[in-house]
Amino acid sequence: MVIQCAKDSAASVEGLQMMRKLGTYVEVGIPFGFGNKISIDLPKLGFSKGTRAMSLVANNPFAFDKRFAS
Repeated sequence: MVIQCAKDSAASVEGLQMMRKLGTYVEVGIPFGFGNKISIDLPKLGFSKGTRAMSLVANNPFAFDKRFAS
C-alpha cells in the first residue's frame, strides 16, 4: 500500500512507481490535475500491475495552503 500525502504532483508519480502488483494506492496530498502538469504512463504505472487507486480529497487544493487562509 502506498499512501501519498505530500503536496507535490511528483510524489504522486513516485508513489505509483513504488506500487507492487495488486497493491493499493491512496492519494491524499494533491490529486492529479491540480498544480504542476506532469506526464505519466498510467497503463504502465497502474493498470498493468492490477492496482487499486483511491482518493481522499474532499477540499479544493488551497484548503490547506496557509497563503490562502482567511
